[in-house]
Amino acid sequence: MKIETIKPIWLTLLLVLSFILPLLGWLPLVYLYSQRKDPAMQGMEKTLKLAAGVQVAYLVILAAIFYFFAPIHD
Repeated sequence: MKIETIKPIWLTLLLVLSFILPLLGWLPLVYLYSQRKDPAMQGMEKTLKLAAGVQVAYLVILAAIFYFFAPIHD
């Protein structure tokens, strides 16, 4: 496989991971955001914003779970 073929596959894999992983998804998302000017990333700007929104939603849901369902010790 040529580098031209591997790089879009790698970027797509990182994008999928940034959607799936609740907390560690920020790492591939930050990397992809730093690579957004790359020609292989053309047309993925909206998808990156959606992935960031999903990560924020994960954090809000996780905070709500800890706030409402964590046992309170006096």
